[in-house]
Amino acid sequence: MELTRRTFLGGLGALAAVGALGSFGCSPSTSNNAGEEQNAQQNSAPEKIDEVRDCDILVVGAGCSGLAACVQAADEGKKVICIESSSVPGGGAGGVEGLFAVGSSQQKEMGIDVNVGELVRIELTQNQYRNSSLVLKDLIKSSGSNIDWLADHGVLFGTVDNYVGFHPIFHWFETLNGKDSYIPQMVAAAERGGVEFLYQTHADSLILSEEGSVVGAYATCDSSTLQINAKAVILATGGFAENAEMMKEIGFKLDNTSIGGMFGDGSGYKMATAAGAAGNIFNAGFLGSVTVVGLPAFFEGGYFCQVMNPVANLPTVIWVDGNGERIVNEDLSIDNHMVSAGLGKTQDSILILMDEQMMTDYIAGNEQGLKELDQALEDGIFVKAEGWKALAESTGMDAEVLQATIETYNGYCAAGVDEDFDKKAEFMVPFATEGTVYAIRTKVGASKSVGAVKTNRDFCVVDGDDQPIPGLYAIGTEGAMIWANVYTMNISGSCGAHNVYSGRTAALHAARNCA
Repeated sequence: MELTRRTFLGGLGALAAVGALGSFGCSPSTSNNAGEEQNAQQNSAPEKIDEVRDCDILVVGAGCSGLAACVQAADEGKKVICIESSSVPGGGAGGVEGLFAVGSSQQKEMGIDVNVGELVRIELTQNQYRNSSLVLKDLIKSSGSNIDWLADHGVLFGTVDNYVGFHPIFHWFETLNGKDSYIPQMVAAAERGGVEFLYQTHADSLILSEEGSVVGAYATCDSSTLQINAKAVILATGGFAENAEMMKEIGFKLDNTSIGGMFGDGSGYKMATAAGAAGNIFNAGFLGSVTVVGLPAFFEGGYFCQVMNPVANLPTVIWVDGNGERIVNEDLSIDNHMVSAGLGKTQDSILILMDEQMMTDYIAGNEQGLKELDQALEDGIFVKAEGWKALAESTGMDAEVLQATIETYNGYCAAGVDEDFDKKAEFMVPFATEGTVYAIRTKVGASKSVGAVKTNRDFCVVDGDDQPIPGLYAIGTEGAMIWANVYTMNISGSCGAHNVYSGRTAALHAARNCA
């Protein structure tokens, strides 16, 4: 049995091939003592400016949403500068496989018709009605035309299916990744429209007018300090999941969390809140879940594959805390495995338990799986013991508590009713009371935050009174208001679709109201 899992990885190394696509560096420093490093929270002017540039719209970040904003603003005839802190464009878009849409030309040709209201209701329900129903509705109703717009600008699409969702709404990229099907095409479209890209340039703070409008940003490239004047600034900075301090502030236990992996250092949030924006980090969702970290991996058919990692989504196992007490219905991942990220935040540790028969059935003789099991045992990620008492001693669990957990659970299996957490009977398999057993150490994997800065329907950043801050926008995962606490997976590709929609919407609003 060879299992594949979705990867959000792309990273700088995977994007190296597009590094030569029209890269414009910033001008050499004209001074040996450029301004000192600025505190982004103060939004104050550096002591010395080495270079001043002017534009209509400044886009901060050249990821999926930033590129969409660049192309749309260029389509509107605006002078656009895009600054990107890395050496190549794309951000996390390189590993994304495709985008959600309803009503695209391709779907119409295939006779696919989807009820928009049903999708809105599903998302609102899973987010406990704490997300923005209007932005969600707008996104879904615009998604088909957004796919067509991307195709018109050269983005390559393949087939349409349901992927991990409920309806055939996932538009696969032709190459199954954005690295080859989205990023080069959007960079080329932006450059045709005159967009100037400044790579290895980090935005440090915003420039505010006396009236409180955002009129540009200060940025650093090597030792040079830039002042970029603009009529509007669009933050496409990717959230804050790489910022350990901010992750800890909202409750993640860092010793039990694998953070980051998809960019987002929190700088956009810091700049925006320093300009008076309302923060949203305590309501943010996350692309992530309880996962097994550190296993060997391989590539198969364009996918990043791990045989043993998906054991965290296996509903027949049981999950216990560090004391050995069961903590949840283990079929929680059937509808959306990312709900487990919230559970992981509340626990100091989560151990997955399996007996020998379960492990044998799961691996099913797969050679790669057997190798991963041996590696995981050697690395201490998996713990193997003869009997539950020995397993408790090896992992620090309370032997009596663990024994009671197994006995109680087996009793529920025999009765066909989980009286503690109501796991579905079809997933309840009794555990062996003796013999070889396993405990699997897990962590919360939180690769990307969604929703750090509060925005309105046009992706204008708003203050504590929900009033727009003139000239400031936040798009993509930075300004996402369609998720709250959890990133839902039922609308397959909704994050990428939101990135494109928010980028286009903000750019259009800025072009017509600011620039």
